[in-house]
Amino acid sequence: MGHILNLIVQAFLFLSVDDEEEIGSYDEEATADEELEERRQKERATSIRTKMGVMGKVHNIVIHIRASPQRTSEFIEAAGKTIPLDNRTRWNSWFRMLQTTLEPPILNAVRDYTERYITQGTLDRRDELSNSDIALLRTIASFLGVFDSASLFLQGQQSTIERVLEAVEIIKEHLELSLVRRTIRYLVTILTKVEK
Repeated sequence: MGHILNLIVQAFLFLSVDDEEEIGSYDEEATADEELEERRQKERATSIRTKMGVMGKVHNIVIHIRASPQRTSEFIEAAGKTIPLDNRTRWNSWFRMLQTTLEPPILNAVRDYTERYITQGTLDRRDELSNSDIALLRTIASFLGVFDSASLFLQGQQSTIERVLEAVEIIKEHLELSLVRRTIRYLVTILTKVEK
C-alpha cells in the first residue's frame, strides 16, 4: 500500500515520468558536490520551476540555501533549523520540505533570505514566493497531509487488510472532494471574469 500511495502522490507532483527523471538527475548533480557553472544552475532552476510550479520555487530556494555552508549556517541562524531537501523517490520528502517551509518562523526566514539574495543577484526573482504562492503551498500541504496520515496509519505491525481498505476509502473520498473544490474554484473564476 505504501508503494501505491507513493505512485499516486508522484503522479500529482510530477507531470510525467520524464519530468521526474530529469529532476532526479538534477538531484544527483547536486549531491555529487560538483561546482555547477552559473549558466547551468540557472537553466536547472528554470526547468524545475517550470515543471514543478510553486513547489519548484521552494526546491530552488532550498538548493540555493544548501549550495554553500555559509548560506546554510546563515539560514539556520535566522530560522532555527534548516529545510529538508526533497528527493524524487520519496514523495513524503517533498511534503516534509513543504511542511517545514510553511512553519511561520521558517517562512519569515525564507522571505528575508530570498529578498536578500535576489537583491544580490544570486537567486532568480521568479523564485520569490508571493502571497498567492504561499496560499497555494498551504493548499498543496493540506492535500498531501491526507496521504501522509494514511502512510502513518498503515505502518508497522498493525497494518491489516481492514486498515488498507479504510485508508483507500478515505483517500478516494479525499480525491473526490478535492476535485469538486477545484471545479468550483474554476467556475467561480470564470464567472468573475464574465461579470467584469
